[in-house]
Amino acid sequence: MLTNKLDTFKRIIYITRMRKEVWYAVIGGIILGLIIGFGVYRINFAFKKDNPTDSSPTPTPNNQDGLTIAKPNYDDVITSLPQTVSGIASKDSWVVISTDSNDYVIKADNKGVFEKEIDLAGGVNQIIVSSIHQNKNISSQELRLIYSTQLETPRPDSQTISSESGVRETVLKKVEDILNSPKAYLGTVTDIAEKTIQLKTDSGTIEQVSASGDNSGDSLTIVKQNPTAKEVKFADIAIGDYIVAMGYRNGNHVLNAKRILITQPTPIPQIKIIYGKVKSITKKEIIINESDKAAISTATKLSSKNIKAENTVIVIGTTIKDIFTARTIFLVESTL
Repeated sequence: MLTNKLDTFKRIIYITRMRKEVWYAVIGGIILGLIIGFGVYRINFAFKKDNPTDSSPTPTPNNQDGLTIAKPNYDDVITSLPQTVSGIASKDSWVVISTDSNDYVIKADNKGVFEKEIDLAGGVNQIIVSSIHQNKNISSQELRLIYSTQLETPRPDSQTISSESGVRETVLKKVEDILNSPKAYLGTVTDIAEKTIQLKTDSGTIEQVSASGDNSGDSLTIVKQNPTAKEVKFADIAIGDYIVAMGYRNGNHVLNAKRILITQPTPIPQIKIIYGKVKSITKKEIIINESDKAAISTATKLSSKNIKAENTVIVIGTTIKDIFTARTIFLVESTL
């Protein structure tokens, strides 16, 4: 009888201890949950504080006020002319494509699509693509292209592509197109090791250039352009040189160079565009919208010889020492 009472008492103590342990676990879990929740709250609060725009709804992209260049890509190597520049702007807007010496003016269609064939000079071409919106605001983007007839685009392996199907085939084709499209790395040489060049690009990124060649048997050509163009050896490349390396990238974004130019950075043309009605025009000066005026040189290209006051025009030119000189005047609309 006494033994049964002792067993019952032990069970009561055991159950009580178990209940205490359960309660301790529950309380501990609640405390841990509060700590974690408070930490998440502080992190989110700090994130929103550093990024105040995150607290508002993300705006839907509006192409009406934008400009997108679809093709070609920045620092593409162009091997044949003419070169087509295409993209999307606001619908029915005027698009101006300006190279170092030429201006091309076209109108985007009712969907905002534009396309224009342009000419390029040998070497580095700094291009400005601008869109004139209906509210007369102007959006511009830079496009740098390198024109060289010394590189040929190899044909992709059609057997590799055709052996795949569906989405994978499309992905493989895009990868093939990228790897088989010549590209250029431009920047200042920061390191040279055996047949590898490290350079810092104009945007500040570090890129690797392989000068060891590949199995195609193509040799590397190195040309020093200053003061006159002459072919040199790899050993003539020095740290601090500004180079234009042209070739094909591998999967690690290392450029297998086929041609390297030792040269100087090409400045971006200081293009200015004025859009509006002509207030007055003479042989030496055109005045737009009361305040904007431009000098007219003998080399200025006119789309019409009959530009008069009140005509709507697009004036494209360059600014040197605060003097804006027109080089192209495009007649948009004439008065009757």
